[in-house]
Amino acid sequence: MTERLTRGGTSGLRTNRLAVCVVFATSGAAFATWAGRIPAVQDRLGLPPGGLGVALLGLTTGAVVALPLSGALIARFGSRRTTRTAAAALCLVLLLLPYAGSLPLLVAVLALFGGSNSVLDTAMNAQAVEVETGYGRPILSSFHGWWSVGGLAGSGVAALVARDVPVRTHFTVVACLLLLAAVVASRGLPGSVRHVQRTPSFARPTKALAALGAIAFCGLLAEGAAYDWSAVYLRDSAGASPSLAATGFAACSLAMAACRFGADRVVARLGAVRFVQLAGLVSTAGIVLAVAVPRPAVVIVGFGLLGGGLAGIVPVVFSGAGRVAPDRPGPALAAVATLGYLGLLAGPAAIGGIGEVFDVRAGLTFVVLLTALMTLLGARVPAGSVAGAGEAMRVEKAAELGGS
Repeated sequence: MTERLTRGGTSGLRTNRLAVCVVFATSGAAFATWAGRIPAVQDRLGLPPGGLGVALLGLTTGAVVALPLSGALIARFGSRRTTRTAAAALCLVLLLLPYAGSLPLLVAVLALFGGSNSVLDTAMNAQAVEVETGYGRPILSSFHGWWSVGGLAGSGVAALVARDVPVRTHFTVVACLLLLAAVVASRGLPGSVRHVQRTPSFARPTKALAALGAIAFCGLLAEGAAYDWSAVYLRDSAGASPSLAATGFAACSLAMAACRFGADRVVARLGAVRFVQLAGLVSTAGIVLAVAVPRPAVVIVGFGLLGGGLAGIVPVVFSGAGRVAPDRPGPALAAVATLGYLGLLAGPAAIGGIGEVFDVRAGLTFVVLLTALMTLLGARVPAGSVAGAGEAMRVEKAAELGGS
């Protein structure tokens, strides 16, 4: 099965890019809506830190199970159709979350939430690669920037309504609006010229890919910690009000969005190796500040620095994966992404386990070690132009078109 690539020239590419940006923003807003109201859900069910960690483990389990499924769905139906379906599913599951009246039900619904988000994440990144290939220059960071814009909007709304609006009302309104946005945007998504069934799902895990995967694991684990534990940490350890607690994730999202839109230029100036090392240092400084000085204003600044440092890690690592395996950039990206998303999904549950034995502050100290490790692993990022991955994909597509 082959989908047809949108062929509308420059205008068509702009439409494709806008549509994919909206999907990224929708995903970010849905995830941030959940993240910003975690304390309210925790209080409603009376969950201790360990119980919340178990609930987040459901999120992890659903997402991990869906990772190989996402590749199969894209191979069978194409990235466009998979993106449309997964975006709708994510919004519908968000609607169900506040109706989970017990820990087992919350675990089950979060598993569905994590699974639909995992499928959407894989599919929309495949769509982003299609658009980047059409532009012929690196623009992947800008798509991730729109995810952060969505995260900022979602967390900002959560902060505004945390005091007076019930979780069920909040989630229902947001889920319906996001579903409408996703449906409208899906009309402009690009197709694919790739015969995806003939393409292997993963690349062989070489040392270079393993190093990139480790960087992605560390970076996304730290990102996941900010999503799921910033509000809880601000409330329980820093004594912030519910509304102020929600701004921790907002600060992280704002810094991430701003830095992602400029990351491509910084990488071109410094090189990928120095960029990752500098980003690792900034991330480490941010989380150290948040842990060392548990005061609301300082913690919010710390999470902002963490978000700014992590902003360009994933796009640079994904681009590096394409340069490691220029003949098969797609499978290489999938292998690195899988390791990275395991960190994003498993990290919050691990922090919950540490928080149950000690406290949430001790759990976030674990993140310091990983951001420091990410800095050291920056030397393993392959040198070269960040456009290398996009060029390799264009060569691969040309070969496939020639043989079709």
